[in-house]
Amino acid sequence: MVCPTGRMPNAGSRAMLIALALTLLAPTVLRAEEQSTRGLGRTTSSAATEAATEEVSDLFQNLLANDDNRIVGGSKAKPGQWKSMVAIMVKGPNLKTTSICGGTIIDKQWVLTAAHCVAGMEDALAKLKGARFFVRGGVSNLSRKGFDIEIDRSLRHDSYTRLEQHNDVGLLHLATSANAPVQPLIGEGLHPRLVAPPHMATVIGYGATSWEGDGSPDLLQLDVPIVATQQCTEAYGTKIDGSNFCAGFPEGGRDSCQGDSGGPLYLPDPDGGPMVQAGIVSFGRGCAEAKYPGVYASVAKFQGWILKHVPNARFIEPKPQGESPVVAASKPLVTGAPVPQKPSELAQLTIDIAQGTKVRLDSYIDVRVVSSVPGNLALFNTDSDGRSYQIFPTNKMPSKNGDGSRAHVEAGETVLIPSPEMRDAGYRFRVTPPTGRNWLTALVVPERVKADDLLGRYADGATIDGKDLTRLIDDLIQREKETRDLTAQAIPPATDRARAVLEYRINR
Repeated sequence: MVCPTGRMPNAGSRAMLIALALTLLAPTVLRAEEQSTRGLGRTTSSAATEAATEEVSDLFQNLLANDDNRIVGGSKAKPGQWKSMVAIMVKGPNLKTTSICGGTIIDKQWVLTAAHCVAGMEDALAKLKGARFFVRGGVSNLSRKGFDIEIDRSLRHDSYTRLEQHNDVGLLHLATSANAPVQPLIGEGLHPRLVAPPHMATVIGYGATSWEGDGSPDLLQLDVPIVATQQCTEAYGTKIDGSNFCAGFPEGGRDSCQGDSGGPLYLPDPDGGPMVQAGIVSFGRGCAEAKYPGVYASVAKFQGWILKHVPNARFIEPKPQGESPVVAASKPLVTGAPVPQKPSELAQLTIDIAQGTKVRLDSYIDVRVVSSVPGNLALFNTDSDGRSYQIFPTNKMPSKNGDGSRAHVEAGETVLIPSPEMRDAGYRFRVTPPTGRNWLTALVVPERVKADDLLGRYADGATIDGKDLTRLIDDLIQREKETRDLTAQAIPPATDRARAVLEYRINR
């Protein structure tokens, strides 16, 4: 289990440049009605329109002729919603720093993206002297300060085909670790349950917001319906082969597009956890055309390949009832709730352990939480013996409010527990027996919910059995419902409160 300790002795303090290679292979400009990868076209904010050499200028001329490069019909993402999303950027002596593709952090030094992004990067490196690639993350606007990390290695699926776009999945290795939550991925067992009509998904990416408009640095999001395989095959024929699937509206008008390649498509976890990544933006006929939805590489299809290269990648599978006491506590917030029509509006909460999901006895860990909604945070740990404990807020480790009974978080804020101030004062989370699987459960409820009495119930570190933990969380949720006015009753239940569960393992 994780035990909050008091004062310790001696404590201290999507694609653009990708098109370069493809343009060289097919020098005619891709028309809007032709099928293309979603990586072609001008990108988001600082398009490289001022190349200094004739060679680079000629290469970019073809790119700029294809302006259809945005999430079509989308809206701005809220701070804290998609913290594992990164923009893949290029820089160089003759280039403005430019976003070319998207990706997600799936381990501290690994980014999941599209194989055509990787292939284009590799080809571009051979054509453009001094070009360098890096990722920018931790922001919902590329002009803001986040983290920039160089890419030092890339992989694409061995069976990736440029023509058919089969097996369009790739990986990028980062030179240093990213200070970002790890993105949960959909597992093979969960895929058939979620990636099917009538489920709605959310795709995100960077790009312009009008046909010939300027690029926007903002991260955009769009809710799109999963398309039946038969309909998808009718649109694209043999290009749909089981390694990909479609999502989009039959009437068109809303879609992912150029500049979004490699970025994620998410679905809500039916068991109440964070959104899971089910797809990677791959290709489509034009953008937002009627009867031609976007095509996405299927993450679950490549579970084995991803795990071969990134063993610590987190794949989410259906949770069998009775597997552990935390399962009951991680059910959907509203039993029998309808499929969300706008999953992007659901509150998002991510939780991770800075030291990773495999920790050793007697070591100390730091928990990071990011919420897309403001409110009060509570953390619970369930150990392999089925015992649960409230680990924050707790009387043994005061919250940043200083009273040990409540901890406020702001939307988009990364909360480190213990905070640097707490660490300096000697407060840490110490890993104690038993070994085996453990679960961290995080819950954020709005400030209007008066929950000090509930959160104070186990603030002394007393053991909570599985039923009691479920009852406590249910009580917190019920109290949140009771605080709504009549108008708010029609609002989907998880737009202003959030929950996440992280499984980790304690080893000797």
